Amino acid sequence: MSTAGITIGVMALVTVLSVMNGFESQLKERILGVLPHAVVSQHDGKTPMTESAPPFVQAMSSESQPEPIVRGEAVIQSSAQLTAGYLIGIEPKKGNPISNHLIAGRLS
Repeated sequence: MSTAGITIGVMALVTVLSVMNGFESQLKERILGVLPHAVVSQHDGKTPMTESAPPFVQAMSSESQPEPIVRGEAVIQSSAQLTAGYLIGIEPKKGNPISNHLIAGRLS
């Protein structure tokens, strides 16, 4: 009887750990699909307004192309809460990677 109890406990533990690992990998995939994997900027944090990426970035073989972004701190407020956040802006004419993850509403 005790062997059956231990077997059921181990089976439940393995099942829960498998579900949690799948959830964690899916969450990482969704977050990394929207956030930039690398940011290239000058030593003062500013990026020059040029039409193309620096030559060393263009020389890298990659599945995706570099895109210009704007970064900065922001205050996010709702009717019930006020919090600080980090805002990343993209060029709206070049496509919107966030729209693939929206369930309801729109970006404007």
